[in-house]
Amino acid sequence: MPRRGLSTASVVSAAAELADADGLGTLTLSKLGAHLGVRVPSLYKHIDGIADLFRRLAADSTSELATILRSAAAGRSGSDALAATCHAYREFATTRPGRYDSIQHPVEVSDELRLAQGVMLRVVAETLRGYRISDEDELVSAVRMLRSVLHGFVCLERGAGFQLSTPLGLTFDELIAMVHSSLAERAGDVAVARNRP
Repeated sequence: MPRRGLSTASVVSAAAELADADGLGTLTLSKLGAHLGVRVPSLYKHIDGIADLFRRLAADSTSELATILRSAAAGRSGSDALAATCHAYREFATTRPGRYDSIQHPVEVSDELRLAQGVMLRVVAETLRGYRISDEDELVSAVRMLRSVLHGFVCLERGAGFQLSTPLGLTFDELIAMVHSSLAERAGDVAVARNRP
């Protein structure tokens, strides 16, 4: 019988905590078992090995990020929604580093992860629709652009890649303003482009 109180959800949650605390690359079944106070064979009653654990962690983390981004943009539009989404993304990546890394480097794309990814992309796309991007290909490009600049920034930040004294918050706000201007100009709204978030 599985250990009382232990479930697949609690196992994945514990894995997320360990990944955030010590790094995704350090996560092993033996370490997870020790953290939960069980032997490794007991984990197999809830997951199908380390690959399954990583798949589940990636799916759960992606769903969590999608929920956070949706909440950040709720009731906002245009530059306000963009800024809130960007700040929420950065906070997730810096405060939940293990979970964030699991999203970026899944060992395999499961059906659950593919579904979660679709939800997250729709959340970001809805945020950007405030810029009146009606063409689907342009919307896809805009989503990719936003993800690229945010991922690049948080990777450099987490890796201590910014060494100059200018406050990172100021630089991040400038990055958001740059993205806002690009999106607004693409929509042909010069007046909006000048209205920095």
